[in-house]
Amino acid sequence: FLYNLCEKLLTNPTERARVLQYVKDSKQFVISVGGYEEMAIEIFYDSLVEFLESLEEEGDAAVAAKKLHAELTQENATSDYCTWYLRVLTATFLKADPNRFLPYLEDGYVDIATFCQQQIEPMGKECSMVQVLALAEAFQVRVDIEYLDGHPFE
Repeated sequence: FLYNLCEKLLTNPTERARVLQYVKDSKQFVISVGGYEEMAIEIFYDSLVEFLESLEEEGDAAVAAKKLHAELTQENATSDYCTWYLRVLTATFLKADPNRFLPYLEDGYVDIATFCQQQIEPMGKECSMVQVLALAEAFQVRVDIEYLDGHPFE
């Protein structure tokens, strides 16, 4: 999600400014609605804000794309911190409207908080449709999902 979003932001300054402002404004939402402690999320929040701001600094699109690739393909670096904050935003978006999302949870989850704690917050967990929908709506972006399992689309 983050890689594709940033690729699009490189060529669309208006959208880049909108997304950056959304992320900057999200900290209070995450604290008040998501129930996260500011101290616990601050470094992850700061990493995403700084990374999105760095997209503005690069004038040459080819250089910016290489920089983007380098930053987001390193493990245990900017990519992980930014990804975790996106997970926090996703969980908070679900927590903000639990009755809307609860019927779509798989594996017998009976509350959003437990689902977020076990399926969204831990790194390394795969996303289901519920998480993708929440993240796309939070950022007000369109997402196309492609399955890589080798089966034709039906």
